[in-house]
Formats: sequence, structure tokens, C-alpha cells
Amino acid sequence: MIAFTCVIAAGVLAAWIPHRWPWHIEQVLVFALAAISVWRRERPGIAPIHVLLLAPAAWALIQLANGVTVYRWATADAALLWFAWAACAWIASSLDTERAITALGWFGGGVSIAAILGEFTAPGKALWLFDTGFDSRVMGPFVNPNQYAAFIELTLPAMLVQARGSWPAAAMAAVMGVSVLVGGSVAGTALVALETPVVLWLMWRRRDQVRPGMSLIALLALFVILFAGVTGWSTLAARFDRTQAAVERASLTKSTIRMAMDRPVAGWGLGTWSQVYPAYATFDTGHFDNQAHNDWAQWAAEGGVPFLLLMIAIAAVIAKPAWDSIHGIGLLFVLVHCLAEYHFQQRPAFGALYFAVAGLVCRARG
Repeated sequence: MIAFTCVIAAGVLAAWIPHRWPWHIEQVLVFALAAISVWRRERPGIAPIHVLLLAPAAWALIQLANGVTVYRWATADAALLWFAWAACAWIASSLDTERAITALGWFGGGVSIAAILGEFTAPGKALWLFDTGFDSRVMGPFVNPNQYAAFIELTLPAMLVQARGSWPAAAMAAVMGVSVLVGGSVAGTALVALETPVVLWLMWRRRDQVRPGMSLIALLALFVILFAGVTGWSTLAARFDRTQAAVERASLTKSTIRMAMDRPVAGWGLGTWSQVYPAYATFDTGHFDNQAHNDWAQWAAEGGVPFLLLMIAIAAVIAKPAWDSIHGIGLLFVLVHCLAEYHFQQRPAFGALYFAVAGLVCRARG
């Protein structure tokens, strides 16, 4: 469905906007497209991922009904958020897989080119045009280079799959990888550096397809060296000297775990971390801490242990189809990256893309 693809892509391109209205527009459009699919009887089969993605929304409603949330509006918003993400997975299950993989890979490639050129020619501006309030490290539509790295982790495998028989695709895959280096995300660069050989190895193991040869590996290496030589890696090198930032993030995680331990069953309410955290803070930098920088710990604090187990169940359902599909392996790398970042907490448009890919990968068969 072209309309759905455009809605998801537009949401990502608007991720730099700090207000909620772009996401609310995307939500309305997603719900409308889901209703149209039902009306036209273009309904994909129901897969376990579809059911599981409704459970977080149901848990938020339970928290509201029992009055355990400390901020009712945030929890109600979280319920709608998860309903929208479940709808994204459900609609994506009806997409043509080959076309969707192609679109995903080239969309990621296009954003990566914009990210690199924008960083060097219009630093601090999203897509060259829009002031973001930041001086640098604005990667395309992403004001957070770590969240941009997660976007590349998600889209890169789709491009690598196409690179098997196409040197332009191989060049684009190299650009995507180098763009994470330009953004300076340490964890993102490490994960992309690991993800690439994993994808190539999985492609080589598939006996029902043409295996990637040494020529592809050599071509990828050549392009990476070439592009990295042009863009440089000074931003990434500077990020390694961030001892204090690492200590602060570790403290955020410890405080979040303490929050979870104080309400292990009911949680504090989905979407309420920033309201509860000040009572558990162990340091003060003078800046507002909006998220825990660890999605897994934040899920446990906001939703309790039952919600954490639910997220683990969602990850488990995604794992095998993602691994088998190859192009969906980025789903797993993003979840690993969530141990040190907050990819699902602040940019709901990224979550819509993520669960659309999950729906495509985990679609019902037969």
C-alpha cells in the first residue's frame, strides 16, 4: 500500500520537529488506513506479533483503570501509541515483501546521503532547511545521532541484501555505514560494524540464493574506506572521551531500576518516567532528564515486571523471523542498542517504522 509507505516515511522525515502534532497526524492516518483495509476486506492473517503488540496498550488501560499511574494523560497517550504501532505492524503484513525491502533499503540510503551532506554543508539544520536549535550532529531528520544510528541499523540489512547483485547498492550500503561514523554514535558504529558481517554471513549460508562472493565484500570494503576517508572520523574519535557521560547514563539506569523495584507489579504508569525520576535522582547536571537512556529499564519502571516480560516476549517472537529473513536482522540490533538508548521513548515515528518492519517480517503465513 503506497499510502501507508508514504505515511511512515513522512513520519520519519518529520522526526526533527520537537512537538507532538506530527506524530498525532501520523497516528490518525495510520488508524484511517487500518479502517480502510478492514472496509475493503484487505485483511492480512493474524500473527502472534499483532496480538502481542495490543497487550502494551491493554496494560496502559489497566493502569488507568486501577489508578496506579502518576500521570493519567501520559499513560493514556501511551495506550494510543501502542495501538498505532500495532496497527502499523498489521498493515505492513499485507505489503509485498520484495518491494517493501527495496523501498526500506533505498529510503535508508537516501536519508544517509542527506545526513552526511547536511552535516558538512548545513550543520544543525534538519534536511538543510530547518533550524533545530543544535549546532551539529543533526543527521538528516534526526537530532539525536544515536537514534539515527538505530535507523541505519534497521534499514542497512535491506540494502545489503540488494547489494549482492548490484554495485550501486553496495556503494549505498557503504554510505549508510559511514554515515553512522560521521554522526559519532559510538554504540551505533560498533553495532553497524558487527551487523554488516553478520548479514553477509547469513546471506552466504542461504543455499537457495546466490551467495555473496569475495567481490562483494571487497567492493563494500573499498567503498567504506573511500567514503570514510572523505568524511573523516574525528567526531567519533572525540566521542570516546566521554567518561562523565557514561557515568551519568549508568546512574540513570541504576535509578530507573530502583524505581522498578519500588513498584515491581503495577509500575508507575507508561509514559511517566520523567515525572517519577527526580525522586530517585542521584546527581544533578542542571539539565532536564527526559528519558532513562535505557529502554529496557524504563519499560520495567513504567510498566513493572509484567510489562518487561511482555517486551521480552515481543522480542522473542520477532527474533527467529528476523534472523531467518536476513533483511529484518536490524530489528534485533535495535533492541540491543536499546540497552543504552531510548529509541522508542521520544521519537514515536521511529517506533512506527520499526513495528512496520516487524509486521512485514513476522507476517502470518498460509
